Amino acid sequence: MSKKKVIVIGLDGGTWTILNQLIERGKAPFFSHLCKNGICGVLRSITPPVTAPAWTSFLTGQNPGKHGLYDFQRIDFATNTRNLTFSTDCKSANIMDYLNDNGKRSLFVNVPLTFPPRPINGVLIAGFPVPPESDFVYPPEMQREIKKLNYIIDWMEIYKERKILSKASMIKISDKSQIDVFTSLLKKDDWDIAMIVISGTDHIAHLEWQKGNIKGVKNYYAFIDHILYELHKMNLFDGATTVVMSDHGFGGASYSFFMNTWLSKEGYLSFKAEKDETYDVFLKEFRNTVYGKRKGIISRMLKSVGLTRENLIYIGKKTGMIRLERYLPHSVISVFPSYEFSIDWDRTMAYMISNASKGININLQGREKTGIVARKEYDRVRKEIVQKLRELKTEDGRSIFQIAEIREDVYFGPFVTDAPDIVTWPFPDFKIRIGTNQKNYMRRVTEAQHTLNGIYIFSGEDFLSGEHGKEISIMDITPTIMHIMGLPVPEDMDGKVAINFFAPDSSAKKRPIQFRKPLSANRNVSKTETSEKGIAEKLKALGYL
Repeated sequence: MSKKKVIVIGLDGGTWTILNQLIERGKAPFFSHLCKNGICGVLRSITPPVTAPAWTSFLTGQNPGKHGLYDFQRIDFATNTRNLTFSTDCKSANIMDYLNDNGKRSLFVNVPLTFPPRPINGVLIAGFPVPPESDFVYPPEMQREIKKLNYIIDWMEIYKERKILSKASMIKISDKSQIDVFTSLLKKDDWDIAMIVISGTDHIAHLEWQKGNIKGVKNYYAFIDHILYELHKMNLFDGATTVVMSDHGFGGASYSFFMNTWLSKEGYLSFKAEKDETYDVFLKEFRNTVYGKRKGIISRMLKSVGLTRENLIYIGKKTGMIRLERYLPHSVISVFPSYEFSIDWDRTMAYMISNASKGININLQGREKTGIVARKEYDRVRKEIVQKLRELKTEDGRSIFQIAEIREDVYFGPFVTDAPDIVTWPFPDFKIRIGTNQKNYMRRVTEAQHTLNGIYIFSGEDFLSGEHGKEISIMDITPTIMHIMGLPVPEDMDGKVAINFFAPDSSAKKRPIQFRKPLSANRNVSKTETSEKGIAEKLKALGYL
């Protein structure tokens, strides 16, 4: 069998909603070429469709119940604190480990949740989120060379130096630097597999789509397509299978739903008027930026007259003036305070603490430091809340939640107990936010959010050409890639080889799928003490925390 090479291009948050419009108008020649010469369709993400668990499910081919990652953060119930998640928190081996085990040479650039980088047979440049001034390259002796190539970790690294630029421009500069380094390394060595994830497709949507600036999002996609098409014309992808994928989709929303406000109205949660630092130890540095000595007095004055950041965002979106935000320095925005209501744990049965996962936890006795719900009431309370969420509708009769389940009905594996007690995700027209002591639990306002439907494209000699394929899972990508490369698929992967995507006369179609015993997780990495401090502000800027 001839050597099979694979190029994987990840578009974080990539969606057909944008790509199809550009392809139809001739504005995306690279992606159009791949679709015409391959098979494409909808890639179903995992729940929640969030960067951290979704990319980890791609890498491992497993549901979060097996690999153990559900969010950018994990709760330590014993101390009422949250800690950020890293590659070391993944409980399973991933595709990099199996490539190493089979002697394959690999290049991975900016794949999320790969910090700190693990040893691989090749080069790994860890992906978002990466703390500043950290060792983010393996092998470590390559880091100096990567920096000499002007690699930028992400756009927030240049924010403080180039405030005169728009955030969209910073994202373009950052992503272009990463693609340039990827291209340089691609030319330099003989890789079996090379992968890059472009984070800007997600970041631009978080920053612009939620303000109604869809044109800005389309312009960014066209910008990325142009860069990739130039690489295609250089024949860099010739002879290789090209895979394009996203970890989740993105879409507009017309309503904000405030979960904790709803839980409060239903009698499951109580608030008290004070700043809440419970579960927020790693955000103290960020909070000091907002409430520090220089800005503290001004912030308190603004708060006293209702000029909080949340109220200004709401008014800005309703009036259309939110688009002016992109021209304001962060130093001005950060003066405006956030709500300072905390949860009254002694009177709270259930709560949501993550804008990313949207999950609800029960304040359980014996598990949580401030637990008040008896274990015998645990299942009753969960099922009661789930039923109410399923029945919740808008005034015009539309359901708000497409997923409202107890965690055991969504995940399976040894780490299901690390998941939120109740798993939720809304229908596309709604965005779930934590919420505090708002008067109403739902507002009509321009929003944007992750969706469950991402994208896939497979193009190469083994695949059907010009076809629209059936929906597959993000967990199916890694076993399919391994089969293309002639590698056996680990028995503990939940994903399946997309065998029906192969051309009838291809070697991949004719060759039986082989299986192997799984490897244990690679733990031969460590993170620095400053990792969480450096990452928290980046995640906060995108609304994940």
